Amino acid sequence: MILKVDTLTAKQLGVNFYYAGNEVWLADRVPPESCSVMKTIEKGQSNHEHESSDR
Repeated sequence: MILKVDTLTAKQLGVNFYYAGNEVWLADRVPPESCSVMKTIEKGQSNHEHESSDR
């Protein structure tokens, strides 16, 4: 499962994001109302296999 975070909504709800380097952002907590399911990955399929099939 890939979760999509609406960062604008999360920020408006008081979430502080921290840059961890290498294009990675972290937060202590992200409210569920700012999250949605973007994709579901089939069992046995890795993220890399799924990403390459989207291209």
